[in-house]
Amino acid sequence: MQNPPQYPGQYPQQPPPQYGQPYQPYRVDPTAVMGRRIGAFIIDIVIGTVISVIIVFASAEAYEGSPFIDDPCEFISDDDYLCAEGEDGDVVLFKIADLTTAGLVGLGIWFANSVILQSLTGGTVGKLMTGVRVVDANGRRAPFGRVFLRSLFLLLDYSFCVLIGLITALASGGHQRVGDMVAKTYVVATGDVGRPPRGGDAVAAPTAWSPAPAPGWTPPRTPAAPPA
Repeated sequence: MQNPPQYPGQYPQQPPPQYGQPYQPYRVDPTAVMGRRIGAFIIDIVIGTVISVIIVFASAEAYEGSPFIDDPCEFISDDDYLCAEGEDGDVVLFKIADLTTAGLVGLGIWFANSVILQSLTGGTVGKLMTGVRVVDANGRRAPFGRVFLRSLFLLLDYSFCVLIGLITALASGGHQRVGDMVAKTYVVATGDVGRPPRGGDAVAAPTAWSPAPAPGWTPPRTPAAPPA
């Protein structure tokens, strides 16, 4: 019996299919996890935003508005505060120093999540929850340098409402955004870590496999139906 053919995208570790059994490829494109990546992105954004908003509003000072004052913020002359007026005339004062602190905390959360945690575990909080990891071209967990370089290009990938990163990830063979292309990284499912990613070279395998016929043998022809 001859060995079964090696279909594109088949990993060497996968055992050959048995006679008459459907061929089950391991995974043709391990980088086809765009839905999970979008979910991870949303989780990471929500975490950072919620923490920053809590810091800002925890130190905000709210005052009830007066019906006799049309624009109460005009009477706030302190440069250390930012005044915001609600629809009902109420006033909320934000300290400039607290806004700066919230920005620095948000930046720290981003660095800890996107660089430190991702280089240690292969994923951010969102990626860990959605089951994807960042790997290098050999399928190993991406090291600190590659993760840091990949994260720097988030400014470009997030521009135009994340369209640049989304379009490049959808259009490229390995589903790489700009940061992935520069850092030579890929995002794969957790179960595919350790195997070199092969995004973009997927070819559908046949549904079943049978051994090759013996030399000189031709299959019998179906006899034609007799005339009615």
